[in-house]
Amino acid sequence: MTVQALRATTLRRAVVAVLAAALLLTLAGPSPAADAAEGTLVVPAPVVEGPIPATVEPPGQPRDYPFLATPVDLASRGYVEEEYFVSKAPSAAGAGDGACTYATAGGTTGSVTDCNGAYKTRIVVRRPTSPARFNGTVLLEWQNVTAQYDVDHYWLESNEHILREGYAWVGVSAQRAGVHPFIPACVPSLEATWIFCNGLRTWSPLRYGTQGGDLNIPSDNLSFDIFAHAAQALRSPDPAGPAPLGELVPETVIALGTSQSAGRLTAYHNAIHPLQAEPVVDTFFLGESRTGLRTDLDVPVLRLLSEVDVAATYAPADADNYRHWEVAGSSHADAGFTEPIQAFVEQGVILQSEPTCNRPGPSRIPKRYTYHAAWDAMVRWVQDGTPPPIAPRIAFEDGAIVRDAYGNAQGGIQLSEHAVATAYNGTGNGGGTFCTLFGVHEPFTDAQLRALYRNPGRYTSQVARVNNDNRRAGYLVPADSSASTEAAARSGIGRR
Repeated sequence: MTVQALRATTLRRAVVAVLAAALLLTLAGPSPAADAAEGTLVVPAPVVEGPIPATVEPPGQPRDYPFLATPVDLASRGYVEEEYFVSKAPSAAGAGDGACTYATAGGTTGSVTDCNGAYKTRIVVRRPTSPARFNGTVLLEWQNVTAQYDVDHYWLESNEHILREGYAWVGVSAQRAGVHPFIPACVPSLEATWIFCNGLRTWSPLRYGTQGGDLNIPSDNLSFDIFAHAAQALRSPDPAGPAPLGELVPETVIALGTSQSAGRLTAYHNAIHPLQAEPVVDTFFLGESRTGLRTDLDVPVLRLLSEVDVAATYAPADADNYRHWEVAGSSHADAGFTEPIQAFVEQGVILQSEPTCNRPGPSRIPKRYTYHAAWDAMVRWVQDGTPPPIAPRIAFEDGAIVRDAYGNAQGGIQLSEHAVATAYNGTGNGGGTFCTLFGVHEPFTDAQLRALYRNPGRYTSQVARVNNDNRRAGYLVPADSSASTEAAARSGIGRR
């Protein structure tokens, strides 16, 4: 079935689902959600407060500004950063009008357990101030909490593309760990406890704790509804409350998740998305995760894996509703992500210990370039049915990655920084926390570089040729192609 046919089927089902949902509302009173069948769950908008004033500029004290407030000069780019609190009140006497919890069967199908839950959390919005600047697409990120605090993964890596192309980015604090960890002991002088010092309520009691927002996510069982409610607050805000996107009207919402968040977003795709009468996201971008995905749904999905994340035994087939990209030489958490985080550490905005890894890293292959090409392609996929290109996979032989004489992986999407190599980038790190995820970056020696590249012009021309090939293939947007070639010309590689 083509994507166009899938979309037509989806529309027919949506009409039927809306009628069914309306009938349920009429017959069952105020709480039909607890009995929702596939395609009948009505997603409500949460209560929205904001924008919450920021009375102190980061990184000042007291901390009365959004956690990880971006240092990027948004105003000069026609953008604004705003934070909103979103909440659901507890259901009155089991009325079923609160936040829902779900039961999932093997992570593939779902059913509503009850809708009596309550939460209060936040969303961070970075958006164009003018509708004329908006490209119509919201990147809705399920913020990653593996480090026990909210991480704006895709914003940190890709804000230049987001700003350049007019996307709106919205981060959702969907899980308890980012708000208040289960073991919230924070002693800044004790290195072993830094991981608990960056949760929102600990980081700023004034803004997020009992003195301020009093954010509370009692259980991650509510995370799926929190994410869905946040999306609905963007698509259909309560007319009586604030609109997080201001005057912007979203045409497409791409759900983003990386690593652990991508795993949870996969469960949302598999088990929660099919229940909704009118799904609140249009497509899913799953990064750095191999969690099993249903293949029978109409919604388009693109999965992107780094070299660190691939496996010889994991090779799902591309399909009308699925694309699978693998980026050679890249790592789960590369330099494009770790360097912005380190800047926050150096400013004292967050606490984090320095990992002791066995090899130098992280990988410096700019995986973010493929994010950008993927997102732009996914918008076209949703809007006119044109799918992203089918990409080559990283090569394996006898269960091991095939490598060249310098150890670099063969196959997959080969960005010029990998194909025209000046270093080993890839897997093989170990030691401290997260070192495996960082990957390796070991520069070639001067003698190796001289042997490979006779002069700067030859090196730059090779880079430009690979960039042009990747741009034509759909793995690189023109601006990133130009930036990569210009960086090669400035590098001096090949100079004697």
